[in-house]
Amino acid sequence: MKRIYILLLTMFFIGSLFGQGGDLLVTNTSVYVNGVICLTGGYIDESGGQLEVNGELCFINKDEIELVLLSGTGLANAILNLKGNASTYLEANDARVKSLILNISNGDLQQSGNLKVGDNLQLFKGRLVTGEDGVLSITNKSDHAIVFNNSQGNTSYVIGNLERAIDPGSIYEFPLGDASSFHPLSLSNFNEANMIKVNYDSDLGDKWNDANTDSPLVFPSSGAWIVKSEQVEATYKAVVSLLDTEGDLLEGRYALMHANSFYQSLPLIDRGAQATEPFHLAGSSLCSEGILAVIESKLGYLAEENDIQLVNTIVVNESSDQTFFIIPGMEDFQNIDMRVYNSLGGLIFSSRNYQNDLNFREFNDGTYYYYLKAIMKDGSQLSKSNFIEIVRSND
Repeated sequence: MKRIYILLLTMFFIGSLFGQGGDLLVTNTSVYVNGVICLTGGYIDESGGQLEVNGELCFINKDEIELVLLSGTGLANAILNLKGNASTYLEANDARVKSLILNISNGDLQQSGNLKVGDNLQLFKGRLVTGEDGVLSITNKSDHAIVFNNSQGNTSYVIGNLERAIDPGSIYEFPLGDASSFHPLSLSNFNEANMIKVNYDSDLGDKWNDANTDSPLVFPSSGAWIVKSEQVEATYKAVVSLLDTEGDLLEGRYALMHANSFYQSLPLIDRGAQATEPFHLAGSSLCSEGILAVIESKLGYLAEENDIQLVNTIVVNESSDQTFFIIPGMEDFQNIDMRVYNSLGGLIFSSRNYQNDLNFREFNDGTYYYYLKAIMKDGSQLSKSNFIEIVRSND
């Protein structure tokens, strides 16, 4: 393959440099470019950090090309713009770039090693595939640091490990997927600043059932998201996609599963998760690092409902025949941990094995608050909290 060599001891360049028909090899030299380098061939940086680009490094290739960067490459202030017509193979080697623009019409960006992006990632055409060991890391904490098409038919997303720097008060999107379709994830309500890494595993449902042979859980798309925090353990709320393996919207009633590992026999099942437009399922409770998955919710007591339906008002008078706090379908629960507080936050009732034995006839009228955590017969868990209004009447 023909190569274009830059072997000068020192070169200062302002403007545009165009190379056609070969690779650009930069080796053992000092080069400063304040402008645009636009190539149709590949790029190999062996300059030992002596090449510095304060502008744009652009590739408009018709055939497959290879890019080789080193950890000390001087591209931290450069825009890496890939807008060719064929796949690009990038050896990242812990290199840093300012921005990455992916606009490959008929191919993907195949990344090996880790790549850090300091400003923003723009996904227009083509998928970015990091491989099992590679990580694409966005160090900008802005929630707008990734630009992508968040629609059902999106075809430009990340397959593999995507890491983002986050702040507690923002909502962060992770445009992820697999070889078949787009499976985005949104995280918010973080406990503190952190680095969050997420990938989508299209076979996780099968792996879960292999590891938990007695599990009744059904994973309609078989895939799931794996969330890890690089610093302190993160807590967050999640919104996951309801797209199946072909990118079509799942039809049915679903819940959000959260587990700390493949071998957690009693994962948290968030049956309070709500479907939102256009194709997302929003969780109702905080999660920590681990596994997030969409599962079918037609299990046990909640076969036709997404929640336990409990009364919020109990009337107490001489003729009242029902002043107990009743949870229906007790035969479908293994155990219920129940706590009730008064309006001042004082604990007035507690049971680790609730048996519908809380009688409000013994309490004053007013507002009380309950918290319960239940384990279903199918092994899933459900948490619920709400208020109870006690009304005394002389009727």
